[in-house]
Amino acid sequence: MRAHRGLLWLLVAGMLLGAVWLVLPPTTPPLYDVVSLHEGPYRWLKPPPGVKSLPPTSARALFAVGTTTGADIATAEKAIPQARLIILGSKPFRVPAGVKTVVITIRAIAPPATQPAGTYYSNVYRFDAETAGGLHPPLARGADAYIELLAAIHRRSPVIERYAHGSWTALPTGTFIGTHDFIAQNLKSLGDYALVLPGKAPSAGSSTLSKLSYVFAGIAVAALLVLAAVLFLQFRHRSEGSTV
Repeated sequence: MRAHRGLLWLLVAGMLLGAVWLVLPPTTPPLYDVVSLHEGPYRWLKPPPGVKSLPPTSARALFAVGTTTGADIATAEKAIPQARLIILGSKPFRVPAGVKTVVITIRAIAPPATQPAGTYYSNVYRFDAETAGGLHPPLARGADAYIELLAAIHRRSPVIERYAHGSWTALPTGTFIGTHDFIAQNLKSLGDYALVLPGKAPSAGSSTLSKLSYVFAGIAVAALLVLAAVLFLQFRHRSEGSTV
């Protein structure tokens, strides 16, 4: 009889879990996925609602054109920086004759008015190069440069996107196994980059629909609990009858 009772409760539990999965919206994380916003270590320039954060750091380095054989510039939040630029070679920039040094900077900036088709998984970072005369030299053709961005949200896989001329463009993105560090190689230019999880951003209507989904989920769970109670009482009544 104990084995039958255990099977009954297993069936009821499966029905409850299945009902919740069917009723909740697809964007809801699985019940066993407890990873969400990384509120402590990641430093947001503009924190999401309810998230407390220290301001992000920036980076600055002097690059000697024709002399420096590479550069690794990174912000300094922790062991794995939130933003990094690695350049190989001694002449990665197209600079006018006579320019001997270039200042490379990395800093978080306010998100542009045009939002990406998805959710920000990092700050928007501006990777820039500037000469003493105020010029912003582009990368040379064939320059070996890539950026790394650290994800603030440790769930699913975002892509690195570049903002330019009023629109966002996704880049081929890789990641390091066991980390939340994402990389884009073979950059064509410096500029504004961010980690984005592709997908339609939720609207006010979808928010209302999500709330209704939770209401229906609650009703479904309550109905299944009542059904489970009825089944249990019937099972108990039959068991007592069989022992008489």
